Amino acid sequence: MYFPRQQPNPCLRLRFGLLVLVASLALSGALRGQAPTSAASVLVSDTQSPAPFIAELEQLTDTMLTVASGGNVRELPLTNLRQVQFQGAVLTGVGPFAISLRDGSTFTASSLISDGPVIKMKLVGGSELAAPTQWISDIRLRELTDSQRTQWQAIRDSRLTADMLVLVRSEESLDKIEGIINRITTEAVEFEFSGQTIPAPLTKLAGVRFYSRAEGATAGAKLSAIVRDTSGSTWNAAKLTIAKGGDTLELTLRGGLVFNLPLSQTLDIDFAVGSMKYLAELVPVARTATERFPLATTVAGSESLFGPRAASRQDPKIGPSLQFLGSGTATYRIPAEFTRLVGSVELNPPGNKVTPCIVQVLLEKKIVWEQRLSAAKEPHPFDLPVTSDQRVQFVVKADSNLPVGDVVLFRELRFLK
Repeated sequence: MYFPRQQPNPCLRLRFGLLVLVASLALSGALRGQAPTSAASVLVSDTQSPAPFIAELEQLTDTMLTVASGGNVRELPLTNLRQVQFQGAVLTGVGPFAISLRDGSTFTASSLISDGPVIKMKLVGGSELAAPTQWISDIRLRELTDSQRTQWQAIRDSRLTADMLVLVRSEESLDKIEGIINRITTEAVEFEFSGQTIPAPLTKLAGVRFYSRAEGATAGAKLSAIVRDTSGSTWNAAKLTIAKGGDTLELTLRGGLVFNLPLSQTLDIDFAVGSMKYLAELVPVARTATERFPLATTVAGSESLFGPRAASRQDPKIGPSLQFLGSGTATYRIPAEFTRLVGSVELNPPGNKVTPCIVQVLLEKKIVWEQRLSAAKEPHPFDLPVTSDQRVQFVVKADSNLPVGDVVLFRELRFLK
């Protein structure tokens, strides 16, 4: 049987089109009448709440953090905040270049070039950042071995009279040479030495340091908060804001550099500046190192290769921590007004081979915390009451007849008020 094709009713089509148009206009008007809200979920710690709480971040100004929690909007003065942690954010890969600014900020980049006055960098998360060279303290151009890291740290702490290239002599040795850095390309550093310009291949360099007399880039404005991102970078911020409904954190660093960090790449914001101090920022009162194997001949400098050493923020895999290469002790004086020592400890070898060891924390020569470590990458947290001006000592002892050299990491040790 034949059924003739039914033609669509033009009136119905017109009505449907009008309904779609009305719905679109209504939705558009609603969106215009109500500012979008940030979808960032955060864990907020402040001095006025009995415990940290989960909230939706709405806005951050110079003086106030606005969040939504339990159906209520709360305005929290920055002076009462301790920390804001972004939920779901995790540390990702780091870039091959580690940059330190003169204001103390450290970050990694996947690429960089410099025409002399300005360095342009592409960060791991994809953002681009340009900074005056005079604001850069140093750049590490490759991953370093344990021996090289120790030398790199000593070179970074040395006094400069000109720009510096740090050369790789071997897997165990670095060298340095002073001159003038003219340019940095994707292949080499153009370096002026004794009147001659030398292209130094990046593959032969551990890093570079920049000499500068710039006062503003060194001193900078007052530190308001420390921001960490998912690539392990730390940003020392004098000012930070998030527009209502915005998806980026606008940072004004202490040196004056302005940088926009996506909220999706923000790990946490630490507002407890002044109420916290990392142990790695202190100079030890004393340190001892036990050699892994007795040496028949004394090797100059070997004492600096074993035992404890401070790991600065520049190493995003470790953070500001205390690392032991083998057994030893490290003693510090507790700064004034601090009442707690917080951190964790773990075996952190470059591979999977470990030997058991005993770690201890002593206050005025009395053991207040002890733990046996026997498995790699298993952190053991601790939170200890302390008193100002006490001596705190960290001890690592081998618990094996044939220690092969334990790498023990006291991760992010910090004093709190």
